Amino acid sequence: MSDTNPKVDTLPPTTAAAAAAADPAHGETMIGMNVLNDVKLSVPDMPLSPVAPVQRSSKFATDVADLTAMVSPSKDIAQLAQLGGPQGILSALLTDENTGLSADNLEDLKAREIAFGPNRLPSIPPKSIFYFITRAFKDKIIILLSVVAAVSLGIGIYEDATTSNPAERIHWIEGFSVLMAVVIIVLVSSINDLQKERQFRKLNAKKEDRKVKGVRDGRTQLISIYDIVVGDILLLEPGDVITADGIIVSSMGLKCDESSATGESDTIKKGPSHDQFILSGSKVTEGIGKYVVTGVGEHSFFGKIMMAMRTENEDTPLQIKLDALAERIAKFGSAIAILIFVLLFLKYIILVLTSNGFGSSTEAQESGAEVATKFVKILLTSIAIVAVAVPEGLPLAVTLSLAYATTRMMKDNNLVRVLSACETMGNATTICSDKTGTLTQNRMTVVAGVVGKNVIFEGDAEANELQSKIAALANNTDAATFDGGKKKGPVAKDLLEIVMEGVALNSSAFEGKDEQTGNIEIIGSKTEVALLEWSTKAGFDYKGIRKGEVLIAGEKVSVVQTFPFSSERKSMATLVKVEKLDGSIAYRVHAKGAPEIVMGYCDRVVLLPFSPSPAAIQRQQADKSSSTSRRSPDAVPAVGSRSNPQASIIYPLEAKLQKDYKDIIESFAVQSLRTILLAYKEIPAEEFEKLINVTMKEKILASKGGNNNSQEKKPVASAADLHASSSMLLIPNQGDGETKSFVDSQLSEDDDEVLTEADILTHPLTFTELVANGLIASSVVGIEDPLRPGVIEAVKACKDAGVLVRMVTGDNIVTARSIASKCGIYHSNGLVMEGQDFRKMTEEQMLEAIPRLQVLARSSPLDKQILVSKLKQLGETVAVTGDGTNDGPALKMADIGFSMGIAGTEVAKEASSIILMDDSFSSVVKAILWGRSVNDSVKKFLQFQLSVNVSAVTITFVSALADSNESSALSVVQLLWVNLIMDTFAALALATELPTNELLQRPPESKKAPLISFAMWKMILGQAFLQITVNLILLFAGPQFLGFKELVAAGGINGANTTNPIVVHQKEVLKSIIFNAFVMLQLFSLVNSRRKDSNINVLSGIIRNPPFYFIFIGIAAAQAVIVEFGGIAFQTVHLTALQWLVCIIAGSLTLPWGVVLRLIPNDFFKSLGFKVYEETPLHDLGNAENGGANGDSGNAGVFEYIRRKRTEKRAQRSSS
Repeated sequence: MSDTNPKVDTLPPTTAAAAAAADPAHGETMIGMNVLNDVKLSVPDMPLSPVAPVQRSSKFATDVADLTAMVSPSKDIAQLAQLGGPQGILSALLTDENTGLSADNLEDLKAREIAFGPNRLPSIPPKSIFYFITRAFKDKIIILLSVVAAVSLGIGIYEDATTSNPAERIHWIEGFSVLMAVVIIVLVSSINDLQKERQFRKLNAKKEDRKVKGVRDGRTQLISIYDIVVGDILLLEPGDVITADGIIVSSMGLKCDESSATGESDTIKKGPSHDQFILSGSKVTEGIGKYVVTGVGEHSFFGKIMMAMRTENEDTPLQIKLDALAERIAKFGSAIAILIFVLLFLKYIILVLTSNGFGSSTEAQESGAEVATKFVKILLTSIAIVAVAVPEGLPLAVTLSLAYATTRMMKDNNLVRVLSACETMGNATTICSDKTGTLTQNRMTVVAGVVGKNVIFEGDAEANELQSKIAALANNTDAATFDGGKKKGPVAKDLLEIVMEGVALNSSAFEGKDEQTGNIEIIGSKTEVALLEWSTKAGFDYKGIRKGEVLIAGEKVSVVQTFPFSSERKSMATLVKVEKLDGSIAYRVHAKGAPEIVMGYCDRVVLLPFSPSPAAIQRQQADKSSSTSRRSPDAVPAVGSRSNPQASIIYPLEAKLQKDYKDIIESFAVQSLRTILLAYKEIPAEEFEKLINVTMKEKILASKGGNNNSQEKKPVASAADLHASSSMLLIPNQGDGETKSFVDSQLSEDDDEVLTEADILTHPLTFTELVANGLIASSVVGIEDPLRPGVIEAVKACKDAGVLVRMVTGDNIVTARSIASKCGIYHSNGLVMEGQDFRKMTEEQMLEAIPRLQVLARSSPLDKQILVSKLKQLGETVAVTGDGTNDGPALKMADIGFSMGIAGTEVAKEASSIILMDDSFSSVVKAILWGRSVNDSVKKFLQFQLSVNVSAVTITFVSALADSNESSALSVVQLLWVNLIMDTFAALALATELPTNELLQRPPESKKAPLISFAMWKMILGQAFLQITVNLILLFAGPQFLGFKELVAAGGINGANTTNPIVVHQKEVLKSIIFNAFVMLQLFSLVNSRRKDSNINVLSGIIRNPPFYFIFIGIAAAQAVIVEFGGIAFQTVHLTALQWLVCIIAGSLTLPWGVVLRLIPNDFFKSLGFKVYEETPLHDLGNAENGGANGDSGNAGVFEYIRRKRTEKRAQRSSS
């Protein structure tokens, strides 16, 4: 290849940027920079929070202002050039691109935090208790109560001041008591809000923390984003969400999505001839790279935007629904309160006018002060009714349930990112689950394989002996024939070394330290980890191969280019330079990936002499049905045949050999093994130079729209030039045995730039020409990924819960079906399809197939997205699991997206609602359980509160109208105490109910199901009826059966006003009994509300919920204190033991009455014309598994939709 070009587009670019900016003669470099100058990337014009002051350090040759100026307000090439380009920045920040910073030098790391700031935004100052108190006092009902209570207190003080008898100076007490009740309500609600905010702050801190790959101490390490400092060297891979600003040091085919900053959907090419700036908040879509951090925290581009966009958490859908319900109830309660006020005041006026009249001439007349007192008292009663009627506790119940659930879900390995997902997950009807790592353990191990097609190994023992097994093979080249396109292949030992060279170099996995155990382990793709562990078992040192310390077949190799794994092409490749023993140069391509893909890249196969696996023979003899071969397991193929050549032969990939490989792959697949095909090819240097410098150059230029004469005159940078500075191209330090990084590889759109070898090597056409054809198949390995413990039970639990589980995987159809059968996902009448077949279907065909679809194999991210959209179209509530960058759209589209906390990319995590911290499907089931628990907790509270609302308003209304003094049986302070029980304590008690597996024994609720089911209405109205009946009986008949003869003689509760102290006392005792019985009814109603279904055992699991019975006991104890010692404040008097027994018996009637209500069948109400909503599943799983009565899934909604579509199409055809 030519090396006449003195200007090589390599990385790092040293100070080329600075030179180009200063010297116009560097025209070509300046043109490249001008391309970037056209990109105006500005921070939104919004007020930014003040940046925390940082200290200018004499240690560093730059500061925050200089570094920030490169990206704020827009990308500034001149500023980058002024700082000396990437090399100048590295020098100024005292860091090295290969070794990075030192993790042990805590003093240096601290100095960087002081000088440039930490990589975290300043925490929002926590809201104090006073904030929540102030907010609570802004509630309209609280304001009304406070004002009227203050007026009552003022009038009472005035009346007491004009009263000569000190014993009668008690008029101030009612107003003061109401004010104290308001203070207590405000304090309790404020403390609850404070606790809630603290819980969510902890959750958010955990939610935002993650780890990224970086280089410290010359090794690739996982670093928490909170520990990143300016000067760190970070690595970029597809799927990464960039956490800090920086400048590219080296890259290969790197593209980033900066739409969050620019608003443009097009990806941005990164490299020395392109955009060298890395912006925090952007996403890596393609390629790999390495950059030096220049901006962190609030000084980064994304940090400044986030500081300006901080907002409060939004309400969840359930909170919004309940707020709307509360508003409707409040309006109804307000109307009742106004009616009560008008009626009571009219009654008072009429009674006064028909008796002694208004005035102050006689003592019997009503004075102005007395009228004012009565007015205020009636007004207080009315406002108290509004306070009771307004269910402020509904949003609190949701908040408490969500806070409790999300905290407990963290212990179950579910990190909730979007609160609404908690509610939605409870009603999920289908789950589209990945296989690897979700249903399986994602702890992959190579357990079987073939080398050279005919050397078979199975199990660890045979893998350990693979070298000796290969070395013992015959290599009788003299007896072998090489006609018909056959060529002499590498000797068996060399072939195995070439295979292991590919395993070591064609990999992105690296060694790192496990923070929990402290052990050194391999970090990366589980498939690559399995392959590297296999090479170690076989006796090869992959680190030595990477460092160049271990020679392959006596040859020295170095990485030239890598083609990262892509989910679209399901393969990965690496180009290496080989220095032969005779001094000649060659280039070798290593590829690995899905067998059906990589086999398409091959036109030849290397065959070795036959060497069977004893373990495989024993297994096949035990179960001959597991073998796809017709030959006996222990039979030896004829010597000289394809299955047993006399020497290593490179053979054309004929149809027979393709079938042999297919049989091998299927034999692995039926054992539930993931299969990986390894292939290679070798290209002489002259041929490689011609391919790159002539053939590919012409094809690439032609693909850009035609020949460019000026471009043709420009030479391509030679391979020798590209590797002259190979020590500067390492990610991380070559000395640590890691895979090398590469020169920048992005082809510019500007035809005036130099077309470098790096540009050519990473062009899609080059991959097609260099990798995707002419390879030699060398080995197939079977990787086992055993099922996770509990997966079978979890899938069964989903089915019991009415949730249909579908497997959507990239594995081949045989492996997918085998794993799905083991899990219990696939049944004989279900449908298994490949993604390519699914994509080809029409919409109508898809809608017909989806109900029976249980496994979608060889699926692409687009297939998953299509499946999710069709399922939602059919009315399903869809949950999706995903881990890849390309899973992002499907995760975002789903009702609930689950990303993998271990294997998931940052893009997938950002698109998801819940992160599975252990990547396990069992955690999805726990999410369903908690989702249903949240919904149930809120509905239980709703059931409890509405029954109290109805009864309290009715009792207050009736008793106030019946009382001779227009006084309600429940005083204002008593009503506020009841309100406190309803709004706070009941919410706490019911929100902390632990979920039970019983929740998974019922189908999900339909999206159209009402918030309050018929069963709940039955309980709400039934319990309200009981409470009203019991209290009105006590109110009107109580004097008779309680033995209050004097009160009965005086006309009972609605008798004429009397000053007889005995009658007054008996009336006070009666009202105390009514108040006490009412609270007892609420206490037992709280127990009854623990179930919202027809199950009569409301005490089940009560012992497992300490908050519930502590609250129950606490309310009972507080009630006893209030009744016995509340006195004037609560308007209660001492009750005897018999009277207490009456109250408790009256309250306990709630439980047997609840049993009666639950035993009344809904069909009875149907016969009366009521519309009863049934909680029915979207799927008839029994039919789905058995094919249904008509061979369908039993999903009537699906077929109704299909029939409607067909009718519409027929109508369109007939009209046309």
